[in-house]
Amino acid sequence: MSGNEIYDHVSRINVVMVYGFLAVMAGGLVVVFLQWVYQRFVRRTHPPEYTEKPRIFRKD
Repeated sequence: MSGNEIYDHVSRINVVMVYGFLAVMAGGLVVVFLQWVYQRFVRRTHPPEYTEKPRIFRKD
């Protein structure tokens, strides 16, 4: 690093912030993946089938 202690400290803070940001992004991707796995394989209930059409399509 550089000879000045303040610059070394700021650089170390930046490295920690970048690694923290990457960890948060990776954690978000893991959460999204686990939600997809749960929806795809664990929860096997199908969405309800509607028999009658909504009121929008009825002619008055």
